[in-house]
Amino acid sequence: MKQKRCLTALLAASLLLSICGCGPSVQARQEGTRLTVYLYSSELLQEYAPLLQELVPEAGLEFVVGRSSADFYLQRQAHGELPDIIVVSGGLSPRDSLPLDPYLMDLSATETAAAFYDTYLENYRDDGGAVRWLPAGGVANGILANVDLFERYSIPLPTDYDSFAAACRAFLDQRIQPYTTDYKYPYTCLYTLEGWSIPSLMSRQGTQWRHDFERGHTDALEETLWTGVLERFAAVVQDTGMGPAEIDRGFTMTMEDFRDGKVPMVRGMVSELTTYSQYFDCVLLPYFGQGEGGNWLLTVPRFQVALSAALDDDGNERKKELALKVLDVMFSSQGYEALTSGVYIHMLPYNRGVEVPLPASLQGLQSVIDSNHLYIHMNSASLQNAVVEAVHGILSGDLDAHSAYGRMSAALTAPTEDQEIVATLEDDRPVSFQPDTGNQAASSIANTLRKIAGSDLLLAPASICTGSLYAGDYTDQRLDETMPSGGNRLYTARLTGAEVRELVRLAVEGYGLSNDPFSNQTLPIASGFTMEVEKLDGSYRLSGILVDGAPLADGETYTFTIADLPSLCQPLMEQALGEGASERFTASERFARLLWTDHIKQGEQPVPPTPYITLKESK
Repeated sequence: MKQKRCLTALLAASLLLSICGCGPSVQARQEGTRLTVYLYSSELLQEYAPLLQELVPEAGLEFVVGRSSADFYLQRQAHGELPDIIVVSGGLSPRDSLPLDPYLMDLSATETAAAFYDTYLENYRDDGGAVRWLPAGGVANGILANVDLFERYSIPLPTDYDSFAAACRAFLDQRIQPYTTDYKYPYTCLYTLEGWSIPSLMSRQGTQWRHDFERGHTDALEETLWTGVLERFAAVVQDTGMGPAEIDRGFTMTMEDFRDGKVPMVRGMVSELTTYSQYFDCVLLPYFGQGEGGNWLLTVPRFQVALSAALDDDGNERKKELALKVLDVMFSSQGYEALTSGVYIHMLPYNRGVEVPLPASLQGLQSVIDSNHLYIHMNSASLQNAVVEAVHGILSGDLDAHSAYGRMSAALTAPTEDQEIVATLEDDRPVSFQPDTGNQAASSIANTLRKIAGSDLLLAPASICTGSLYAGDYTDQRLDETMPSGGNRLYTARLTGAEVRELVRLAVEGYGLSNDPFSNQTLPIASGFTMEVEKLDGSYRLSGILVDGAPLADGETYTFTIADLPSLCQPLMEQALGEGASERFTASERFARLLWTDHIKQGEQPVPPTPYITLKESK
């Protein structure tokens, strides 16, 4: 069977739900002022989500870790479950989100939007002036440079394109490849095309084409503009000595060559500075133009935020007021500080009112930042997929700029293939948490993973599912989006009941990472056993574990599986069971998400949910 990825069926389903007045989100709106917030990553559960909950406690925020595609949220809308607040990664472009726009609130008149610099907000404004998405601080993309290597060969750090080309020639004279990147991937091909041609793309012709393309007015490339972009890239290829060897270059090879001092400059993100600075003095340089005034940074929003248009409905005034309050916190100085931790310690705000002291590794970019030369990446999926043949053809020497334009143009306008139906689910499983049973959707996925693993017991984070499971047909993409996109694996070991108890206790009560529960919706998911949990003053305590209705026996031995990211579950193992405990666990060769999707595609149904928690709240 085939299924067209069109909006018609989703619109019809959504209209039917609104007419009938049914659907979980409709009921929720009638019951109170609780706001649902879907986040694109479990990382945001560590410091960012707790801050929102702390500063707007009256909103009763319920967090779910979802996915970052428009199709994913169109499915929520069609089933009456579009979240009140949607947070997607910066990779979702305005063009790709067009089908979702009718269901999103216009934020253009809000105080939060008024604080944005017009240069950046214009990228999100439609023909009628509406703004559906607001971008969080930008993660800068430019050129990572090994300062130590420049000093070793007495080559000055470049400040504009002429000095960049001169530095490349000097390194080539030393038989050192001066600059490269991981051209194996479509996203890198688009990054570099945009990065090296930002002045052209920011011209009147470039901004008009981008406006028309991102608003769905054209599917075609503007020939003069994009031939010029490809000519510019061809010049960079020639000046840097890049060639066919770069076509198959992946991230790991590029990272290792840069780390080992084999190449002095690579395309990279500001978030990578922390990684490389442990090996050598490393700075981020801009994409160079003619003179320092022509330099630009390509930026990708850390994420983008939208509000459901349903908040404008009669009777939702209080919810809208709270949602706008949450939105304001998201773009405040406190919100920014909560986001700048770990590898994202350096972000550049698009809005006023947030002061950002630059670290030494970014001091050279002060003039670029002061002049607002921060270009927001045009990350359309169709454009990303279209650039690969053009970029690879120029690198191989098989295509010049004009023939590369023809390849790219043809790829961009090629018809989209229909997606095949790969599975059909028979039952709805809601994601909403109930204190006496838990989360049915998460329980169903956890029970299925336990069946796949063949384990007695399984523990998973609350983010193991991305939302309700809906009865109906599923394409590969839709099925994949029922679980998070991260690298969760199944880690299995033989443990005593006492060891199981300590693992579960830490997972419930917290062990210092993003898996620490801070709300009922973020408590872990159990399969094969029931957790008895008490809540007091916002903290949780494990008071008991039942297996088949009887208390867990400390002396018994169980096959126990943890379904999580290695960066999260390995510290849990070490804290619960002692140093080296992670070596007792065997990891599945494949990601848990792929094991789940393959299981369902083979004609299996998800294992029904089971009550896995009883939560008692002490006053």
